[in-house]
Amino acid sequence: LESRLGLAMGSLTATFQSVFGRAQWLGPQTIEEMAELGAAKCPRVDVICPGFMADCLETLEEIDQLNRETFVEAGGGDFHYVPWANDSDGAVAALEEQARIALAGWV
Repeated sequence: LESRLGLAMGSLTATFQSVFGRAQWLGPQTIEEMAELGAAKCPRVDVICPGFMADCLETLEEIDQLNRETFVEAGGGDFHYVPWANDSDGAVAALEEQARIALAGWV
């Protein structure tokens, strides 16, 4: 992704959204990363959630609202939420291709 976007290697950070209960989850947590980036006065952050096929309420509320507030209130600059594939022609075509492969011989 860094290469395709023409970014320096190591400029992207992968974080994990959900934390529930007392068990250790994967990290770093998105909310903690947003607080750290904001405190470091990061001028801009762009966030995308490719783990979901479509933006859902959890994604929109937790990522686009709660994390935006955390980043900005900590001193960060512009927060940009990048909508995922949703109902784009490319996403629908990719799903169709995967369905045809999975259903080969059945339909």
